[in-house]
Amino acid sequence: MTRRFLFLLCAAALAATAASAQSVEARLKQIRDTYAARLDLMNNKPYDDPGVEQMTVSFKRNMPGTGLFDYTSTFYWTDDEDEQYMLRPTLYFATCRYSRNMGM
Repeated sequence: MTRRFLFLLCAAALAATAASAQSVEARLKQIRDTYAARLDLMNNKPYDDPGVEQMTVSFKRNMPGTGLFDYTSTFYWTDDEDEQYMLRPTLYFATCRYSRNMGM
């Protein structure tokens, strides 16, 4: 009786693990598709407005134990020209780059 119970418990655990792996893969696919769509939106912006609807934040700091830390974030947003919601832009892409120099 105990062997059957342990077998059923192991089978249920295995089924739950397989189901969660499939849901993780589905979620990762959704994230990758969304990322690709946003990257495409960023690349297809008009060339006559460089830097419009874009903000870059950059700073450098000498961090204890790691040395120089260089950090740059860029945010891209859209504005639908609606006067009522003019101050509520929609963020559609953000990038972050950083570097650390050890032992300088």
